[in-house]
Amino acid sequence: MEKESESTFFIRINHDFRSQLNNIIGFSELAQLDEIPQKTREYLKNIFKSAESLSETINSNREILPELINASKNYSDLPSKQISQDTPKFNGEILICEDSQMNRMVICEYLSRVGLNVTEAENGKEGIDIVKKRLHEGQKPFDLIFMDIYMPITDGMEAASQIIAMGVKTPIVAITTSSSFSDSEQYKKHGMVSVLSKPFKSQELWECLKIYLPELST
Repeated sequence: MEKESESTFFIRINHDFRSQLNNIIGFSELAQLDEIPQKTREYLKNIFKSAESLSETINSNREILPELINASKNYSDLPSKQISQDTPKFNGEILICEDSQMNRMVICEYLSRVGLNVTEAENGKEGIDIVKKRLHEGQKPFDLIFMDIYMPITDGMEAASQIIAMGVKTPIVAITTSSSFSDSEQYKKHGMVSVLSKPFKSQELWECLKIYLPELST
């Protein structure tokens, strides 16, 4: 088997690391919205704060992942941030194309809490097939598509291009572990309207939804 190049290795590690960090932030945030004992809530707040601190450290220093691999690092904690219990409400149906089952669980739970119906696809090809079937059956198009970039069989950019080529006008939002401007521009060249970078918190997802979906009055 051909040896993996250093740059490819770090791209893969970055993707895996941010995806798992997205799970930690997502599940700890969602758990705090449930009725739980106060002591458990404090534990979850600390998990959330630590993951958030690590996320901000990584975002501010692109060299941090190689350093994390080669040496242990100590991170200072950030001031506590309250998880908002006041979530918005939306109306619509969303398609999620994401190969990570846990990432899908996080996103689907976020979306169901704000009143949205969600259809899941495990890769780009499955997402294309779902959209194609819906189109051929004359059903209403999805209101929004979240498209993970790195997926097996068919990646996010190719899937977005094929969906747009069908004449589907649904906005497609890229979900990615990359935060670089050049990558974001590349996604937009494939027809994606905006980018949601992993790891993300609920408020970032809500702000994205507000751009493309009608918000219901509460």
